[in-house]
Amino acid sequence: MNGLLNLSKRETMLLLAATLTSTSAHAAAAKKLRILAFGASNTWGFQPVDAKERILRRLPFSQRWTGVAQRALGPNFEIVEDALSGRTAGMDRPNVASSQLPGSAYNGLTELPEALARNVPLDLVVLQLGTNDLMLDPNLSAEALCQRLVTLCDIIKKFTLPIPLEGQAKPIKAMLMAPTTIGPMPNNPNWERAEATRKLALPLLQAAGLEHGFSVFDGAEAVPTPGSDGLHFGVEAHRRLGALAAATIREALRQ
Repeated sequence: MNGLLNLSKRETMLLLAATLTSTSAHAAAAKKLRILAFGASNTWGFQPVDAKERILRRLPFSQRWTGVAQRALGPNFEIVEDALSGRTAGMDRPNVASSQLPGSAYNGLTELPEALARNVPLDLVVLQLGTNDLMLDPNLSAEALCQRLVTLCDIIKKFTLPIPLEGQAKPIKAMLMAPTTIGPMPNNPNWERAEATRKLALPLLQAAGLEHGFSVFDGAEAVPTPGSDGLHFGVEAHRRLGALAAATIREALRQ
């Protein structure tokens, strides 16, 4: 106390300023909003494979839609990813060629709770799923796809740990990126039917979002035409999608 009394006016003001700065920085860190992107190959950053070269290529985080959205949102937001090429909204994949993973590892319904437990605290989860379900099951209806995605959103909103987690004061919000445009795929004759079902599913998903309390945005607004392999995005498409995702995320977390 005596030391404080002996400080000059200028020293006292500097001390107060430093204290306020430290307090503000701590508050800013505490307010950082965490978003989990739980998705498939386009969240992973998969690039079309050249038939002759047969080499996998993955876009870096800075060029994936998640990284683009992170930059647009700024330092008070943090986007983390849990992405797996081939992931579905509700199907095992026991026959994936050359995979060292069990078929259940590709099922988003099975894997989502574990992903939530790994990454909490979270403010929002963005789901980028559904396209693989359409491609794998030619008989999948728009209503059935919608129900799979609604189930995942409900899991997110109801997720809790056995005891409360510091920093997870509110329930996690759910956001769905509706499946993007599916184009010609020489190795999959189901693509036209899948694209038709995708279009039918969009209004159902939007209505379900209003009913069940989750956000929906149409990824096809940013990516109206598919990539060269009919499915995967290039750098420019990721840039547009990231910008759209950032605006939608910001709006959802204002509510």
